[in-house]
Amino acid sequence: MPISTTASLVKPNVMITLALLCLAISVSNAQETITVKLTSGRSFTGMVDQQTDNDRLWLRYGTNGTTVIRPIAWERVVQATHNGTNIDSPEVIDLAINLKSSAPPREFFASRSNTSNDANAGIETHSDRASTLDAKVASVDFDAVIGNWDRDVEVDGIVINIIPVSTMQELVPVNGTLTVSLTALVSRSFQEVPRGRGQVPTQIARWSKVIKASEFEPSGVNVRLPFQRTNPEFDTDSHTYGLVNVKLVVPGQGVFESSLDAMRIRPFAPTRDYLERSHGSRFLSKEQTGGRG
Repeated sequence: MPISTTASLVKPNVMITLALLCLAISVSNAQETITVKLTSGRSFTGMVDQQTDNDRLWLRYGTNGTTVIRPIAWERVVQATHNGTNIDSPEVIDLAINLKSSAPPREFFASRSNTSNDANAGIETHSDRASTLDAKVASVDFDAVIGNWDRDVEVDGIVINIIPVSTMQELVPVNGTLTVSLTALVSRSFQEVPRGRGQVPTQIARWSKVIKASEFEPSGVNVRLPFQRTNPEFDTDSHTYGLVNVKLVVPGQGVFESSLDAMRIRPFAPTRDYLERSHGSRFLSKEQTGGRG
């Protein structure tokens, strides 16, 4: 009996020790950074935020007490580097999910006031650093994905996350005017454009929108841009991918421009591709659509 009693006491202790060890390893890993390389050729380094899932990577970094959270569509990620090891897609997703961690308790953004007319309302500044509101925009970065925000099945447009940053890569909330254009290759007869092999770069949409500093979150500001005359779900003469160009006009600071190529403007849908080829429509007759599909 004494032997069995001792064994029964040892096992729980061993299990507790192992659990604490695993927890320590997990916490250690969660604080590590990764570097991701995107299809555009750009690279970003940061910690993986807890919002990361199978749809999108949320990368978190900061300087001087400011936390910036950058959303990145997984289809834009080509490769990641962690602890000196290069990891190719799709293994990057598993790595990122294992490295997820929460933001530090010291928040940059406080709750926004709905009653204040101050364009800078809701931005929390800290006495130990120069106010981020005093920082100037050095460049504008953005992420863009297609989105569906109504009751039907087809995508409705693109959702852009705008991130104006300073020279220190700190998010700078601003008042400004955003202009976005979407260009895609559009099929024409080979005789019309023989040098282009039957394809012509065509601007299929252009939007303009005012953004306000009070609208910004730690990840930037999201803007919905509905497709206009051309919805690639129905007008399939447009190529599957497009080039998005962004211009942000900030009064007193200038015009900042950025572009993103190889953004998917029509979802990957092999069954719909087959339906289109064989039946002339990408959608089933019982599906609710808002277009002419």
